[in-house]
Amino acid sequence: MNVNSQIKVAIVDDHDLIRKSLQELLNLWGYTVIPPATNGKDFLDLLVKGIIPDICILDMRMPEMDGYETIKAVKGKWPGIKIIAYSMDFTNPHAGEPEGADAIVSKSGPYQELKEALALLSSQIVGIRMALQ
Repeated sequence: MNVNSQIKVAIVDDHDLIRKSLQELLNLWGYTVIPPATNGKDFLDLLVKGIIPDICILDMRMPEMDGYETIKAVKGKWPGIKIIAYSMDFTNPHAGEPEGADAIVSKSGPYQELKEALALLSSQIVGIRMALQ
């Protein structure tokens, strides 16, 4: 069994093209993608319904509830969800990581950065699961 297929990933972004493109890429890499959300409020609604991912790729600039607010809410109630802060704002390598994010990836960077962040977080999750068995 592909280790990635054991990892559930959420995509939270207000741009339809980004959501659909990321979903295609994640499917290609073997991840299980849960229903996407268009903003933090929609994502929290999924969590409340019990649709809980292992990793969330979270746009930082969205209407209604942005990524910064979403990280605080998610980490307060679902601290086990790993969050990849995903934004055009992260082009400066000296920019600070949003508090509570487990990784940051620039939307303008190469796709390998996202793939590497997902692989790192996935290995942490799988390691924790194996230790609990």
